[in-house]
Amino acid sequence: MSIQGLWFDGQTSKGEAIELSISDTGLVYFSNDLTPVSFDELKVSAQIGQTPRYITFTDHSGHIETSALTLLSEWERRFKKPSFLNLAHTLEKKWQLVAVAILFTIFSSWMFVQYGIPAASKSVAKVVPQVLADEMGAEALVIIDNQFFEPTTLSLERQRSITHSFNQTLPQNRTAHYTLHFRASPVIGANALALPSGDIIITDELIKLTENDAEALAVLLHEIGHVELRHSLRTVVQTSLISLFTMVFTGDSTGVSSLVTMLPVVLLHTSYTRGMEEEADAYALQQMLKWNLPPQHFAHIMKKLSLFWSTHTGHFS
Repeated sequence: MSIQGLWFDGQTSKGEAIELSISDTGLVYFSNDLTPVSFDELKVSAQIGQTPRYITFTDHSGHIETSALTLLSEWERRFKKPSFLNLAHTLEKKWQLVAVAILFTIFSSWMFVQYGIPAASKSVAKVVPQVLADEMGAEALVIIDNQFFEPTTLSLERQRSITHSFNQTLPQNRTAHYTLHFRASPVIGANALALPSGDIIITDELIKLTENDAEALAVLLHEIGHVELRHSLRTVVQTSLISLFTMVFTGDSTGVSSLVTMLPVVLLHTSYTRGMEEEADAYALQQMLKWNLPPQHFAHIMKKLSLFWSTHTGHFS
C-alpha cells in the first residue's frame, strides 16, 4: 500500500501531490523525481492526535505532509528503530497510562516543592555573593524602617551596654558586616529581625521583657545564627527561585529590586522552618557556652517570648 501526501520543495508555499511506496527492505520510492531513500533515514514528526505528520529529509529543506497516519505508523513499526517521539500519542490513547502520568506529575511536583526547592535554595544561598546580600539588606532596612519601626526610646546607656556585648560575641570568621539597630515597633511588638547583610534589629518591646543583657544577647546570637547560616536568603530563594537562579548564574542584578521588596514581607510574615529555627537555636547555645554565658538565659527569654506571643499575633524569628 502507498501513502498519499503533499510535497513542499522549500522554495514555494504550493504543495505538489506525491505518492510514497516502500519495499520489503524499507526503501522508499517517490512518484516524482526524488531519489529513493531508506525509510530509517527519513525524519518523521511525532504523532499528536489526528493532526497531519511531516516527513523531512536530511539532505535538503523539502518535506512531505500526509494524513495517512495509520499506514505511516505501520511503516515506523516495521522499518524504523524504536523512538520515544510518539510517547505522547501512545499515552493519549490509553487512559490507564494517562492516569499514571497525572499521578506521577502530581507526586513529582509535590516532591519538588517539599524537598527539591528547599535543597536547591540551600545550595543557591551559599553562592549568593555577599555584596548582593549587603545590597538587599541595606535597601530592605530602609523599607522596614519606613513601614514598621519608630525611633528607639531606650537609654543610651542600655544601648551601649547591649551593643558592647553584641560586638564582643561576633563570630571571628564572619562574612557579613554586623550592625545592631534599636527600634520601637508597636506593630510587630517584641521581636528581632536579621537581614542577610548582617543588620540586626531588636525592638524596645523585646528588651523590656529581658531581665539583663545576657537574655538580650541570647536573642541576638539566635539572629546571628540566621545570618551565618543564610536562612533569610534561603527563604527568599524558596519564594523566588527562578529569578535568583538567573541573577546568580548570569551576574545580572537587575532583579535585586524585586527581591528587596519581597525580603521585608518574608521576614515579617513568613516564619523560618522548624529546621532553620533549631539550627539558629543550636548556634546561639554553642556561642553562649563559648563565651561562658549560662544557657538558662536563653531558656528564660524564649519562655517569656512564648508567653508574650500567646496573647499577641505575630511571631518571633
